[in-house]
Amino acid sequence: MVTEEQIKKIIANSLNLAVDELDNETPLQGGPIESLSYVELLLSLEESYQVVASDKELEQVKTIDDLIQLILNKINVSKCSGGGQAAREIGEHLIYASE
Repeated sequence: MVTEEQIKKIIANSLNLAVDELDNETPLQGGPIESLSYVELLLSLEESYQVVASDKELEQVKTIDDLIQLILNKINVSKCSGGGQAAREIGEHLIYASE
């Protein structure tokens, strides 16, 4: 089972920070995290957990905690959806990938 702490470690590594430097309320946009770092962070999380968040979902993410909860929800949805083909939305494109 994936934990918040595991996700937080990936976030910290992606941002070149120690885990204890991250506060759950740290803003992801307009705060200490640069735009390029944020994109790299998202790619790292998507790759690590085989999940993809839509632009619409990411618009709702304001803090580290919001991002952790989004990833955890995506992982849980992925587990519940079973096998077959998964539709993954990236931007405005729809990609079908075998699971």
